[in-house]
Parts: sequence; structure tokens; C-alpha cells
Amino acid sequence: MVDAPCTGQSLLAKGDKAPGCFHHVTINSNANRQKRILANYAKIVAPQGYLTYMTCTYLTAENEQVNEWLLSRFPEFQPVTVPHLAKYRSHLTEIPCYRMWPQDKLGAGDFTVLFQNTSEGETNQLPADFLDLASFTRKNWFKASPLKARN
Repeated sequence: MVDAPCTGQSLLAKGDKAPGCFHHVTINSNANRQKRILANYAKIVAPQGYLTYMTCTYLTAENEQVNEWLLSRFPEFQPVTVPHLAKYRSHLTEIPCYRMWPQDKLGAGDFTVLFQNTSEGETNQLPADFLDLASFTRKNWFKASPLKARN
């Protein structure tokens, strides 16, 4: 799951400040950073695995165009239609991606798309009890994880 850093134009809908969110340098910088992030994630998604991409900006340069770039560089990824989001489908591309607008009372605005790595190979499976409350707690996760809690 990639919740990409972006220009944050939806912050304006919340009444927050988003300095530079419409400046072309900021937009290009964010789009390029998003491409680097997606490229790195695309390399680690297992065959038949999924990659979701989200932003909180309204710009095609950071949304649809970044997704088109991903598909051109990583042809093993294919977009996945999400039926329950059909009414929010973007009309700005043929890729099934979705825009939620503040006027639809869905928060301050959001963009999302789901991709699947269609390549063949060994898939990774989570243990059946992975989300079991007994085994999936912050305390137990940090014991098993090389990462350390920061709080």
C-alpha cells in the first residue's frame, strides 16, 4: 500500500494551508518522487500480489499520469476494477482509478487505484492466524520485528 506524499491539495478543502500546492516545481517534484516510490514497491510485490496507490491531491500529474507511467514501466502490473467504487471512477484515463471529492462528503478528497502483479512465480501467503488478536498485537509484533517502537 502506497499512500504517496503529494502536493496535498485536499488540505485546502479542510481549511489547512498547503503552500505551493499549485506550483509547477512542487507538482513535478512530487510526481517524480511518487514514481520512484512506486518503482521500488513494484519490485517487491510478489507474483499475484496487489499494490494500491493513494494520494490526497486532485492533480492528474500526480494521479492518473503516475499510474500510466507505472503501467508503461512495469507491464506485469494490471489495474483492477473495484466495483463498489464504480461511481467514483476517473474519466481522465482508461485505467480504472477512483477520485473521491469533498462535495460527495467523502472527506477532503482522495485518489486511489489498485494494481495486481500478474507475473507467474512463487506467491507469498500469510499464516492463517496472522490477524488473530492474540498473535497480532503491537507488543508481540515489535518483539518479532527488527524494528523498534518509537513511542
